[in-house]
Amino acid sequence: MNILAVQRVFPAFKSRRLLTSSVRLFARACLSTAAIASGVSFGSEQEARHMSAIPELAAGDWAALPRMKPAVAIVFEARQDVAGYNMHPALAHFDGKLWAMWSSGAWGEDMPGQKVRFATSADGIGWSEAAVLADPDPEHMLTPTGFWVRDGKLYAMAIHRRGKPVVDGKRQKVVGRLDHTLRIYGYDAARGVWHQAGKLPNTFNEKPVERLSTGEWAMIRTTLEGDRFFGIGGTKSIEDWEFFPIPVPADGHRMTEGHLYELADGTFSLLFRDNSRSHFIYRGFSQDRGRSWTQPVQTDFPDQTAKFSVLRLSTGRYILVSNPRPAEDRFPLTASRSEDGLVFDRACVLVDNGPGARYPNFTKRSGAQYPHAIEANGHVLIVYSRNQETIEVLRIPVQEL
Repeated sequence: MNILAVQRVFPAFKSRRLLTSSVRLFARACLSTAAIASGVSFGSEQEARHMSAIPELAAGDWAALPRMKPAVAIVFEARQDVAGYNMHPALAHFDGKLWAMWSSGAWGEDMPGQKVRFATSADGIGWSEAAVLADPDPEHMLTPTGFWVRDGKLYAMAIHRRGKPVVDGKRQKVVGRLDHTLRIYGYDAARGVWHQAGKLPNTFNEKPVERLSTGEWAMIRTTLEGDRFFGIGGTKSIEDWEFFPIPVPADGHRMTEGHLYELADGTFSLLFRDNSRSHFIYRGFSQDRGRSWTQPVQTDFPDQTAKFSVLRLSTGRYILVSNPRPAEDRFPLTASRSEDGLVFDRACVLVDNGPGARYPNFTKRSGAQYPHAIEANGHVLIVYSRNQETIEVLRIPVQEL
Protein backbone atom coordinates (compact mmCIF):
# COMPACT_ATOMS: atom_id res chain seq x y z
CA MET A 1 0.00 0.00 0.00
CA ASN A 2 1.37 3.41 -0.93
CA ILE A 3 2.37 5.56 2.04
CA LEU A 4 0.08 8.33 0.79
CA ALA A 5 -2.82 5.98 1.22
CA VAL A 6 -1.75 5.37 4.81
CA GLN A 7 -1.51 9.13 5.34
CA ARG A 8 -5.05 9.59 4.08
CA VAL A 9 -6.58 6.90 6.28
CA PHE A 10 -7.41 9.62 8.80
CA PRO A 11 -7.44 12.77 6.66
CA ALA A 12 -8.99 15.49 8.83
CA PHE A 13 -10.96 16.15 11.97
CA LYS A 14 -13.82 17.70 10.07
CA SER A 15 -14.96 14.14 9.32
CA ARG A 16 -15.06 13.43 13.09
CA ARG A 17 -14.25 9.77 12.41
CA LEU A 18 -11.74 7.73 14.32
CA LEU A 19 -9.68 4.91 12.88
CA THR A 20 -11.24 1.48 13.13
CA SER A 21 -9.26 -1.09 15.06
CA SER A 22 -8.17 -3.01 11.98
CA VAL A 23 -7.09 0.07 10.04
CA ARG A 24 -5.28 1.44 13.08
CA LEU A 25 -3.31 -1.75 13.52
CA PHE A 26 -2.39 -1.74 9.85
CA ALA A 27 -1.32 1.90 10.00
CA ARG A 28 0.90 1.30 13.01
CA ALA A 29 2.54 -1.63 11.27
CA CYS A 30 3.29 0.59 8.29
CA LEU A 31 4.70 3.49 10.31
CA SER A 32 8.02 1.82 10.99
CA THR A 33 8.71 1.59 7.25
CA ALA A 34 7.12 4.91 6.32
CA ALA A 35 10.39 6.75 5.82
CA ILE A 36 11.69 4.07 3.47
CA ALA A 37 8.45 3.83 1.52
CA SER A 38 8.22 7.57 0.98
CA GLY A 39 11.87 8.03 0.11
CA VAL A 40 12.39 10.52 2.91
CA SER A 41 16.03 11.22 3.64
CA PHE A 42 18.12 13.72 5.52
CA GLY A 43 21.84 13.38 4.88
CA SER A 44 23.27 10.32 6.57
CA GLU A 45 22.04 8.61 9.70
CA GLN A 46 25.28 9.71 11.34
CA GLU A 47 24.39 13.34 10.62
CA ALA A 48 20.90 12.84 12.04
CA ARG A 49 22.38 11.36 15.23
CA HIS A 50 24.98 14.09 15.73
CA MET A 51 23.28 16.86 17.69
CA SER A 52 25.78 17.84 20.40
CA ALA A 53 29.29 19.25 20.00
CA ILE A 54 29.38 20.36 23.63
CA PRO A 55 32.30 18.60 25.36
CA GLU A 56 30.98 19.27 28.88
CA LEU A 57 27.76 17.42 28.07
CA ALA A 58 29.62 14.49 26.54
CA ALA A 59 31.82 14.22 29.64
CA GLY A 60 29.01 14.85 32.10
CA ASP A 61 31.09 17.68 33.55
CA TRP A 62 28.24 19.90 34.70
CA ALA A 63 30.46 21.97 36.99
CA ALA A 64 32.50 23.11 33.97
CA LEU A 65 29.51 24.73 32.25
CA PRO A 66 29.39 28.52 32.52
CA ARG A 67 26.67 29.95 34.77
CA MET A 68 24.28 32.65 33.60
CA LYS A 69 22.52 34.92 36.09
CA PRO A 70 19.25 35.97 34.48
CA ALA A 71 16.52 37.99 36.14
CA VAL A 72 14.13 35.63 37.96
CA ALA A 73 10.47 36.20 38.80
CA ILE A 74 8.01 34.08 40.75
CA VAL A 75 4.66 33.79 39.01
CA PHE A 76 2.92 31.49 41.48
CA GLU A 77 3.86 29.65 44.68
CA ALA A 78 2.40 26.37 45.88
CA ARG A 79 -0.33 26.39 48.52
CA GLN A 80 -0.52 23.15 50.46
CA ASP A 81 -3.73 21.15 49.91
CA VAL A 82 -5.12 23.95 47.72
CA ALA A 83 -2.60 24.35 44.90
CA GLY A 84 0.28 22.16 46.04
CA TYR A 85 1.06 20.89 42.54
CA ASN A 86 1.91 23.32 39.69
CA MET A 87 3.38 22.09 36.39
CA HIS A 88 3.18 22.21 32.54
CA PRO A 89 3.75 25.99 32.18
CA ALA A 90 3.53 27.91 28.90
CA LEU A 91 3.99 31.53 27.80
CA ALA A 92 2.61 33.84 25.12
CA HIS A 93 2.92 37.51 24.18
CA PHE A 94 -0.45 39.04 23.31
CA ASP A 95 -2.03 42.50 23.44
CA GLY A 96 1.15 44.06 24.84
CA LYS A 97 1.32 41.64 27.77
CA LEU A 98 2.96 38.37 28.69
CA TRP A 99 0.62 35.53 29.58
CA ALA A 100 1.54 32.46 31.59
CA MET A 101 -0.58 29.39 32.27
CA TRP A 102 0.05 26.10 34.07
CA SER A 103 -1.68 23.04 35.50
CA SER A 104 -2.60 23.36 39.16
CA GLY A 105 -3.74 20.58 41.46
CA ALA A 106 -4.46 20.39 45.16
CA TRP A 107 -1.86 17.75 46.01
CA GLY A 108 -0.19 15.82 43.18
CA GLU A 109 0.00 15.15 39.47
CA ASP A 110 -3.01 14.14 37.33
CA MET A 111 -5.48 13.97 40.20
CA PRO A 112 -9.17 14.75 39.69
CA GLY A 113 -9.84 18.48 39.84
CA GLN A 114 -6.50 19.54 38.33
CA LYS A 115 -7.26 22.87 36.66
CA VAL A 116 -5.53 25.53 34.56
CA ARG A 117 -4.44 28.82 36.14
CA PHE A 118 -3.05 31.91 34.42
CA ALA A 119 -1.41 35.25 35.19
CA THR A 120 -0.23 38.25 33.15
CA SER A 121 2.75 40.62 33.20
CA ALA A 122 3.87 43.80 31.46
CA ASP A 123 7.57 42.96 31.67
CA GLY A 124 7.97 39.32 32.76
CA ILE A 125 9.10 40.35 36.26
CA GLY A 126 5.97 41.67 37.98
CA TRP A 127 3.03 39.24 37.66
CA SER A 128 -0.67 39.63 38.38
CA GLU A 129 -2.56 37.58 40.92
CA ALA A 130 -3.25 34.16 39.42
CA ALA A 131 -6.79 33.30 38.34
CA VAL A 132 -8.50 30.15 37.07
CA LEU A 133 -8.51 29.81 33.29
CA ALA A 134 -10.51 26.56 33.17
CA ASP A 135 -11.90 23.85 35.45
CA PRO A 136 -12.37 20.21 34.41
CA ASP A 137 -15.57 18.20 34.56
CA PRO A 138 -16.15 16.22 37.77
CA GLU A 139 -13.65 13.34 38.23
CA HIS A 140 -11.52 14.76 35.39
CA MET A 141 -8.38 16.88 35.07
CA LEU A 142 -6.90 19.42 32.65
CA THR A 143 -3.30 19.60 31.42
CA PRO A 144 -2.43 22.79 29.48
CA THR A 145 -0.55 22.34 26.22
CA GLY A 146 0.09 25.93 25.18
CA PHE A 147 -1.33 29.26 24.04
CA TRP A 148 -2.30 30.01 20.46
CA VAL A 149 -2.38 33.59 19.11
CA ARG A 150 -4.55 33.39 15.99
CA ASP A 151 -6.14 36.19 13.93
CA GLY A 152 -5.79 38.73 16.72
CA LYS A 153 -7.31 36.45 19.34
CA LEU A 154 -5.77 34.51 22.21
CA TYR A 155 -6.59 30.83 22.71
CA ALA A 156 -5.42 28.36 25.33
CA MET A 157 -5.29 24.61 24.76
CA ALA A 158 -5.64 21.92 27.42
CA ILE A 159 -6.13 18.17 27.29
CA HIS A 160 -9.18 16.96 29.22
CA ARG A 161 -8.83 13.49 30.75
CA ARG A 162 -10.22 11.44 33.60
CA GLY A 163 -8.20 12.06 36.76
CA LYS A 164 -6.16 9.45 38.59
CA PRO A 165 -7.28 9.33 42.24
CA VAL A 166 -4.89 8.44 45.06
CA VAL A 167 -6.15 6.35 47.99
CA ASP A 168 -3.87 5.44 50.92
CA GLY A 169 -0.87 6.71 49.01
CA LYS A 170 -1.51 4.56 45.94
CA ARG A 171 -2.70 5.40 42.45
CA GLN A 172 -6.10 3.93 41.62
CA LYS A 173 -7.10 2.58 38.23
CA VAL A 174 -9.12 4.99 36.14
CA VAL A 175 -12.69 3.75 35.87
CA GLY A 176 -14.80 4.52 32.79
CA ARG A 177 -13.90 6.18 29.53
CA LEU A 178 -10.50 7.86 29.72
CA ASP A 179 -11.41 10.77 27.42
CA HIS A 180 -8.62 12.36 25.44
CA THR A 181 -10.15 15.61 24.21
CA LEU A 182 -8.18 18.74 23.44
CA ARG A 183 -10.25 21.66 24.65
CA ILE A 184 -9.63 25.06 23.07
CA TYR A 185 -10.48 28.07 25.23
CA GLY A 186 -10.85 31.57 23.82
CA TYR A 187 -10.22 34.80 25.72
CA ASP A 188 -12.98 37.42 25.60
CA ALA A 189 -10.98 40.63 26.01
CA ALA A 190 -14.07 42.82 26.40
CA ARG A 191 -15.37 40.79 29.35
CA GLY A 192 -12.02 39.54 30.62
CA VAL A 193 -13.17 35.92 30.72
CA TRP A 194 -12.27 32.59 29.11
CA HIS A 195 -14.79 30.33 27.37
CA GLN A 196 -14.58 27.01 25.55
CA ALA A 197 -14.40 27.83 21.84
CA GLY A 198 -13.78 24.39 20.33
CA LYS A 199 -12.37 20.92 20.80
CA LEU A 200 -10.49 18.18 18.98
CA PRO A 201 -11.35 14.59 19.96
CA ASN A 202 -8.68 12.00 20.72
CA THR A 203 -5.90 14.58 20.58
CA PHE A 204 -3.03 15.52 22.87
CA ASN A 205 -0.74 18.22 21.44
CA GLU A 206 2.07 18.06 23.98
CA LYS A 207 3.63 21.35 22.86
CA PRO A 208 2.10 24.66 21.70
CA VAL A 209 0.88 25.11 18.13
CA GLU A 210 3.70 26.40 15.88
CA ARG A 211 3.45 29.10 13.18
CA LEU A 212 5.31 28.03 10.03
CA SER A 213 7.12 30.30 7.57
CA THR A 214 4.25 29.71 5.12
CA GLY A 215 1.78 31.23 7.58
CA GLU A 216 0.24 27.82 8.30
CA TRP A 217 -0.22 26.36 11.77
CA ALA A 218 1.24 23.04 12.84
CA MET A 219 1.03 20.70 15.83
CA ILE A 220 2.22 17.25 16.87
CA ARG A 221 -0.78 15.11 17.84
CA THR A 222 -0.74 12.04 20.06
CA THR A 223 -3.81 9.81 20.25
CA LEU A 224 -5.14 7.72 23.11
CA GLU A 225 -3.81 4.67 21.26
CA GLY A 226 -0.28 6.13 21.27
CA ASP A 227 -0.06 6.98 17.54
CA ARG A 228 1.61 10.25 16.55
CA PHE A 229 0.78 12.60 13.70
CA PHE A 230 1.97 15.86 12.22
CA GLY A 231 -1.01 18.20 12.00
CA ILE A 232 -1.43 21.19 9.75
CA GLY A 233 -4.44 23.49 9.63
CA GLY A 234 -6.24 25.85 11.96
CA THR A 235 -6.68 28.43 9.20
CA LYS A 236 -10.31 27.85 8.17
CA SER A 237 -11.36 27.26 11.74
CA ILE A 238 -9.73 26.27 15.03
CA GLU A 239 -11.11 22.74 14.60
CA ASP A 240 -10.03 22.17 10.97
CA TRP A 241 -6.83 20.09 10.85
CA GLU A 242 -5.26 17.49 8.56
CA PHE A 243 -2.95 14.83 10.00
CA PHE A 244 -0.04 12.80 8.61
CA PRO A 245 1.58 9.86 10.45
CA ILE A 246 5.00 10.03 12.06
CA PRO A 247 6.96 6.74 11.94
CA VAL A 248 8.12 4.99 15.08
CA PRO A 249 11.85 4.47 15.75
CA ALA A 250 13.39 1.29 14.41
CA ASP A 251 14.61 0.39 17.90
CA GLY A 252 11.06 0.43 19.28
CA HIS A 253 11.73 3.09 21.90
CA ARG A 254 8.69 5.01 23.17
CA MET A 255 8.61 8.61 22.00
CA THR A 256 6.69 11.40 23.74
CA GLU A 257 6.46 15.21 23.92
CA GLY A 258 7.46 15.84 20.32
CA HIS A 259 8.84 19.33 19.71
CA LEU A 260 8.60 20.73 16.18
CA TYR A 261 10.68 23.58 14.78
CA GLU A 262 11.61 24.81 11.32
CA LEU A 263 15.15 25.17 9.97
CA ALA A 264 16.27 28.06 7.77
CA ASP A 265 15.92 26.00 4.56
CA GLY A 266 12.32 24.97 5.37
CA THR A 267 13.21 21.52 6.71
CA PHE A 268 11.19 20.50 9.76
CA SER A 269 13.08 19.09 12.73
CA LEU A 270 11.19 17.04 15.30
CA LEU A 271 12.74 16.23 18.67
CA PHE A 272 11.37 13.62 21.08
CA ARG A 273 11.79 12.73 24.71
CA ASP A 274 12.54 9.01 25.00
CA ASN A 275 10.28 7.37 27.56
CA SER A 276 12.28 4.16 27.20
CA ARG A 277 14.92 6.11 29.16
CA SER A 278 17.95 5.94 26.92
CA HIS A 279 18.64 9.42 28.38
CA PHE A 280 19.15 10.86 24.91
CA ILE A 281 16.96 13.01 22.66
CA TYR A 282 15.57 11.38 19.51
CA ARG A 283 15.22 13.26 16.23
CA GLY A 284 13.46 12.99 12.87
CA PHE A 285 13.12 15.28 9.83
CA SER A 286 10.68 16.19 7.09
CA GLN A 287 11.61 17.88 3.82
CA ASP A 288 8.10 17.96 2.33
CA ARG A 289 6.35 20.23 4.85
CA GLY A 290 5.50 17.43 7.25
CA ARG A 291 3.76 15.07 4.82
CA SER A 292 6.38 12.35 5.44
CA TRP A 293 9.11 11.88 8.01
CA THR A 294 12.35 10.05 8.59
CA GLN A 295 12.30 7.50 11.38
CA PRO A 296 13.38 9.17 14.64
CA VAL A 297 16.87 8.10 15.72
CA GLN A 298 18.75 8.44 18.98
CA THR A 299 21.02 11.48 18.97
CA ASP A 300 24.11 12.12 21.07
CA PHE A 301 22.41 14.94 23.00
CA PRO A 302 21.83 13.81 26.63
CA ASP A 303 18.48 14.23 28.33
CA GLN A 304 17.13 13.56 31.81
CA THR A 305 13.86 12.29 30.22
CA ALA A 306 11.90 15.50 30.59
CA LYS A 307 10.14 18.07 28.43
CA PHE A 308 12.34 20.65 26.65
CA SER A 309 11.85 23.73 24.49
CA VAL A 310 13.52 24.92 21.26
CA LEU A 311 13.32 28.52 20.10
CA ARG A 312 14.69 30.21 17.00
CA LEU A 313 15.77 33.70 17.99
CA SER A 314 15.46 36.89 15.95
CA THR A 315 19.27 36.69 15.58
CA GLY A 316 18.85 33.45 13.61
CA ARG A 317 20.35 31.29 16.34
CA TYR A 318 18.54 28.42 18.02
CA ILE A 319 18.43 27.64 21.72
CA LEU A 320 17.46 24.36 23.36
CA VAL A 321 16.33 24.74 26.98
CA SER A 322 16.46 21.38 28.72
CA ASN A 323 17.64 19.15 31.58
CA PRO A 324 20.60 17.30 30.00
CA ARG A 325 21.88 15.65 33.18
CA PRO A 326 20.65 12.02 33.39
CA ALA A 327 19.68 11.85 37.07
CA GLU A 328 16.62 11.41 39.25
CA ASP A 329 16.19 15.16 39.80
CA ARG A 330 15.82 17.70 37.00
CA PHE A 331 18.71 20.02 37.82
CA PRO A 332 20.38 21.87 36.21
CA LEU A 333 18.25 23.68 33.64
CA THR A 334 20.50 24.67 30.73
CA ALA A 335 20.37 26.61 27.46
CA SER A 336 22.32 25.13 24.55
CA ARG A 337 23.04 27.20 21.43
CA SER A 338 23.18 26.31 17.75
CA GLU A 339 23.82 28.38 14.63
CA ASP A 340 21.87 26.04 12.32
CA GLY A 341 19.42 24.19 14.58
CA LEU A 342 21.15 20.89 13.83
CA VAL A 343 24.29 20.79 16.01
CA PHE A 344 24.45 22.58 19.37
CA ASP A 345 27.99 23.65 20.25
CA ARG A 346 27.86 25.56 23.53
CA ALA A 347 25.75 25.53 26.68
CA CYS A 348 25.29 27.40 29.93
CA VAL A 349 23.46 26.74 33.19
CA LEU A 350 20.33 28.84 33.75
CA VAL A 351 19.15 27.27 37.02
CA ASP A 352 21.62 25.36 39.17
CA ASN A 353 20.94 22.72 41.81
CA GLY A 354 18.50 23.65 44.54
CA PRO A 355 16.44 22.29 47.44
CA GLY A 356 13.62 19.85 46.85
CA ALA A 357 9.85 20.22 47.22
CA ARG A 358 8.35 21.95 50.25
CA TYR A 359 5.36 19.62 50.13
CA PRO A 360 6.86 16.39 48.79
CA ASN A 361 4.87 13.34 47.74
CA PHE A 362 5.44 10.37 45.47
CA THR A 363 3.99 12.13 42.40
CA LYS A 364 6.54 15.00 42.49
CA ARG A 365 10.05 15.24 41.06
CA SER A 366 12.60 17.84 42.13
CA GLY A 367 14.14 20.21 39.61
CA ALA A 368 13.71 23.24 37.35
CA GLN A 369 11.67 21.48 34.70
CA TYR A 370 9.24 21.56 31.76
CA PRO A 371 10.49 24.87 30.31
CA HIS A 372 8.84 26.89 27.57
CA ALA A 373 10.74 29.73 25.88
CA ILE A 374 9.50 32.67 23.83
CA GLU A 375 11.04 35.94 22.61
CA ALA A 376 9.37 39.30 23.26
CA ASN A 377 10.53 42.91 23.51
CA GLY A 378 14.22 42.11 23.04
CA HIS A 379 14.26 39.42 25.72
CA VAL A 380 13.96 35.66 25.92
CA LEU A 381 11.41 34.62 28.53
CA ILE A 382 11.62 31.09 29.91
CA VAL A 383 8.91 29.73 32.18
CA TYR A 384 9.42 26.53 34.17
CA SER A 385 8.20 24.69 37.24
CA ARG A 386 10.47 24.39 40.28
CA ASN A 387 9.90 21.07 42.04
CA GLN A 388 6.42 20.88 40.46
CA GLU A 389 5.32 23.51 42.97
CA THR A 390 6.47 27.03 42.03
CA ILE A 391 6.09 28.63 38.60
CA GLU A 392 9.06 30.87 37.77
CA VAL A 393 10.15 32.95 34.77
CA LEU A 394 13.65 33.89 33.61
CA ARG A 395 14.25 37.04 31.55
CA ILE A 396 17.41 37.23 29.42
CA PRO A 397 18.44 39.82 26.79
CA VAL A 398 18.46 38.16 23.37
CA GLN A 399 22.04 39.31 22.74
CA GLU A 400 23.29 37.20 25.65
CA LEU A 401 22.17 33.94 24.05
